[in-house]
Amino acid sequence: MDSWAEGGEADVLVLCRTSPNPLRQEFVETAAAVARDSYPHGAGALHVGGVFRTTEGFVIDLDARADEAALRWFLQTLHKQLLVQDPSATLASMPAVLPDALRPDGFTSSVSAIFCVRGWRDQPGLARVTPGWITEPRLGEQLLDQFLPWLHDLPTASFYWEAAGTRLPIDEAWSRKALERQITSLPGEAGLLVCSSGEVARRVHFDVTGRVICDTVDPNRDLAGSLAEFAAQCAHLAPILEYACVRRCLMPYSQAVGVLTSPPQGLPPPPPGRHRPTGYLTNQRYLDRSWVPDVAASQMLTAEHVARLDLEPHEWATRRLSDQRYLVSSTSPESWDPPSESLLHQARRDFAGLIIGDEPVREVQTPY
Repeated sequence: MDSWAEGGEADVLVLCRTSPNPLRQEFVETAAAVARDSYPHGAGALHVGGVFRTTEGFVIDLDARADEAALRWFLQTLHKQLLVQDPSATLASMPAVLPDALRPDGFTSSVSAIFCVRGWRDQPGLARVTPGWITEPRLGEQLLDQFLPWLHDLPTASFYWEAAGTRLPIDEAWSRKALERQITSLPGEAGLLVCSSGEVARRVHFDVTGRVICDTVDPNRDLAGSLAEFAAQCAHLAPILEYACVRRCLMPYSQAVGVLTSPPQGLPPPPPGRHRPTGYLTNQRYLDRSWVPDVAASQMLTAEHVARLDLEPHEWATRRLSDQRYLVSSTSPESWDPPSESLLHQARRDFAGLIIGDEPVREVQTPY
């Protein structure tokens, strides 16, 4: 309760420690549901964001906006339910975990690839109130099949689950199930972070707006290597994507907001009058099908995008990935690591008909 009182707007993370013979996931979820729904002053007074199995035990994510009486009832009832299965079960607040690679004196530059997925429920308000954002179950499976092997490819790695704005140590064997539960049946965002030897890290984050962000922190890897990786991922996922791009970012593990709306490392944003509309990342998600947020060394575009482009072939290479998807990449990828200001301005002129700004947004009416 003290942690909740001091937490402000942050969610409450409750750690359930159990005996060496651990509780089953389903039992903890049931206990949490009973504790939530049995509150005498109305079910739904406390939102349970999810139950996650970590190396410390099970962690339950609670909405910090609940009143004190509802939270106290939940904790007391939850503990009674757990004791039925494990007499040694205890509850504690879960401290935030920050791997060494992400501390303030750690890395400050990452290569981020953003994949805007077809399956997002493109209706007002549903992004945060409807469970999950994938309308087709096989779509989620395909994304996990693509990105989990990429995470697991790091040797001697430590795994962390991203929940409620913090990172929790998680068993590697449970990584797929954790992501699968979150993106297909639970509201909110989900992420998995893998750190290796304190210098190299990878992260996959499923954003609530139906975007998947893949970040790489590796001091020995240049942008060209990431571009080749991005091209292979786009070739595999093209039919289920509406847009994708890859760029070097100033800060590691930035959210989609920072990756898509911030300029490349150390360079200026688009000129005045060419900025993103208010609410683009959530309320105008449909724009991904026909507009781009900014330029990048490599982007996966739809046929609608490409039909409005007239690019110089000696500067941009266009590769067809499927009937309606194309990979458009710079013919000089090394010049984008990072790009000069003049290169950035020229690229924005090349893509001027596609970059989201005040004028095109007025022309494209919001469908709701």
